[in-house]
Order: sequence, then C-alpha cells, then structure tokens
Amino acid sequence: MPQTLLILDGANLMQRARFSSRRHFSGGENVTVYSFFRSLRPLVEKFKPQKIVLALEGRPVRRIEMYEGYKATRTYDDSDGYSEQRRMIIELLKHLPIEVVRHPEREADDVIGYFALDGDWDRRVVVSSDTDFIQLINADKRCEIYNPITKKSREAPCDDYIGWKSLVGDGADNIDGFKGVGGKTATKLIENPELLHKFLKKNNGEQKYNRNRELIAFEHVSLEDVEIFNGTVNWKSLEEKFKDLGFWSMTNETAWPKYIKTFEGVENG
Repeated sequence: MPQTLLILDGANLMQRARFSSRRHFSGGENVTVYSFFRSLRPLVEKFKPQKIVLALEGRPVRRIEMYEGYKATRTYDDSDGYSEQRRMIIELLKHLPIEVVRHPEREADDVIGYFALDGDWDRRVVVSSDTDFIQLINADKRCEIYNPITKKSREAPCDDYIGWKSLVGDGADNIDGFKGVGGKTATKLIENPELLHKFLKKNNGEQKYNRNRELIAFEHVSLEDVEIFNGTVNWKSLEEKFKDLGFWSMTNETAWPKYIKTFEGVENG
C-alpha cells in the first residue's frame, strides 16, 4: 500500500479556522479551536496518511536581514483572542498522533520543505493555501499541494516556479514583482532563458530578480535544529477537554467514535 505523509501548515490552517469560524459559527470564545479540530478530521479522512506532521512558525531571521521589508505590511489583530486560541490548539494537538515541528529561526515553509522532500514516502501531501509550496512540485513529483479553501490540488505554472514568482511578486510577503508582468508573461519569460535575460537586462532587474529568488526559495534546514514534539495519544483526555470546551457536536456518541477511527493507521512520531 502506498505510504502517505500528510504535512499541515499550522499557522495557515489556524488562520483559516479563525476566519471560517466568523462566517459559519456564532458565539463562544473558543470558536477558532472548534473550527480547527472540526476541519482536521476531513483532511485525515481524505488522504489516509501513515504519518502527520504539523509545522509551526519560527522567525524568518535571514530573510529579514536580506530585505527589511519582508512581510512588513502585515498587521496583527488579537481583538478576538486569537493568540490564546492558538495556544489552546497547540496544547490539544499533544493528545493526537501528530508530530508538531518548529525551527526557531526558520519559517514553517522552510521546515515543511524539508519534511516534504525527506524520506521514502510514496506520497507527500502539503495542506496550505500558500502558493510558495508549488515549488515542491518542481522538486519532486511525489509532492502534492492541497488548497483547503478550493479543496483542489494545485498545479505548477511552469518548471521553475521560484523564477516565475520572482517575476510576478508576492504581495502577501511584500515582495515586489516586475511592473506589467502577470502570470502569462512570467511563464513566457521563464520558458525562454534568452528572452528572460534580455528582459532583466533591459529593466536593470538582475539584482531584484536574484533577491526575489532567494526570498522565495526554501531555506536549508538541519533536522538537529528543528524542535519536534510527539504528544501522547490520549483519546479519553481529549474527549473530556473537548466537552469542557462545549464541543458537543464532535463528542456525542455518534461523532466521537468516528473522530477516533479517522486516525487509525497514523503513526505517532
């Protein structure tokens, strides 16, 4: 049977749960926690992995040193108590067969890139709406990028996604692209190295293009520097904590056995 590794972009999925809870659930101070664990089961059920890794964010030290504007346009709002709900999610994950990983000086993207390209897994599924992971498809065809918003797997626009995105730019990370270059033009340039060279030379863009490539490409990660936490699977304790939080629709006599069964076959660490 094909062996599947499921890798979850922790911050991305928690933020998705945060905003999803505003649209679909009313009331309650722990709606983000509820939304996160409610959406976790369908992912595990869909891909039936033998191992699950969830990556948390570290600080992008080198990228900020390279470009002080990196992600500088992002703002932080904790008016809904998100930071406390995030802490609760991480604590509750310790009762599930999920390996939680983090590098203090690397982004979750870099850590995910390491795990996605490591080992002898037949299938490596990364769950995130972040398009940066498309570069993994270029690196290894066994990698799949599943967008939990569209519920579809992504496709790479070309064989060099890093170069493609370096031309288009990334507004979310405050990485400027080249004026007038959209997806189709970027694909045309990437597929014709001579045309790309002329374009960059004409626009004095070699330095900017190379900087963008460095910012977008995953950084090297040494496993010895990655913080890895394998919790102790305890379904009874998790059930009690969910009940204390008022998650009745997940812990009733019909739903809870299904929740547990979904994780059968998943290794713990």
